[in-house]
Amino acid sequence: MSEARKNKFEIEAAWMGFIGSLVPIFVSFIMGVSYLSILTNFPGTREEYNNYFGVDFGIDIVNWLTKALPLIYWSIFAVGVIGLVFSLYRTNMGIRLSGIILFLTSIISICCLVAALSILSAQQGEIERYIGKYNGGSEQDLFTYGIQIPHSLFWPAVGLSCLWLIGSFLMLSAAPMNEAKYRTRRMKILAKADTAERAGRPREAIDLYFYAGNISMKLREEDKASEYYAKSREIREVAIQAVLEAEEKRKREELAARRGRLEEQRREILMRADDAEEKEDWARAAVIYKEAASLSVDLGEKKLAAQFTAKSKELQKRAKKARKERKEPPPE
Repeated sequence: MSEARKNKFEIEAAWMGFIGSLVPIFVSFIMGVSYLSILTNFPGTREEYNNYFGVDFGIDIVNWLTKALPLIYWSIFAVGVIGLVFSLYRTNMGIRLSGIILFLTSIISICCLVAALSILSAQQGEIERYIGKYNGGSEQDLFTYGIQIPHSLFWPAVGLSCLWLIGSFLMLSAAPMNEAKYRTRRMKILAKADTAERAGRPREAIDLYFYAGNISMKLREEDKASEYYAKSREIREVAIQAVLEAEEKRKREELAARRGRLEEQRREILMRADDAEEKEDWARAAVIYKEAASLSVDLGEKKLAAQFTAKSKELQKRAKKARKERKEPPPE
């Protein structure tokens, strides 16, 4: 990512963090101050709750409203202040650290706002069910003891906290690269690549040199990146050549072994042919020489194959002549 783009993201993130944290601070402060006074005037005193709902149910409602909610509101206020400070003083605090803090504080803010809404809605529901069940749903009772849920304050705060969260991601993306960390990593990778190359593990060496090239590109060291990419290509080409040579050698060895088998087979055939000639079995000898000619073709010995073919034809003629002589009547 270019420096100009990083600077743009940093500024946008700072504004998002500033606006996103400022509104929750305002909302939490207003709601915190309002609900801290709940024991005296809103939406009913502890004594009024206890008298109306009974001690157990009344104390339960008051505890939620006077203990849990203020804690949540002041938590929102605290994380909002932290987010605001890190948005404004991101350079002094560190861009990466600021991004992490903005991320954590925005998540806490969203969770606390949703929790506050859930608590208020749950208590309001309990109060409405109680009044509806025991007092016929009196509107006056609902007005006196019901809880006002300030949706117009909460939901904008939640939305801006989400903006705050988005700003944290932009801030993290704008963080400067830790060059020392990348250089150390590249050094280790190059050592592994050299070891792999010496140990005859070309595939591993290719990947490691390519990875070192990628790190060099991140560090904007194009010359070194080109060097490592070239090294990776060189090892790949050598490895491919070695594979081709090994394959060619294997084929030669297979051909040599096959040639040996064919020559041995031809020797046996020629011995059988000689035996047939000695017995004047010209037809059988002709067939055997034809087989020898076929094997010679497989061995690439075309001249010898032609000789065996000619020999086979000659023997066929002899066999034909011998058959004619056997058919002639004996002399008187």
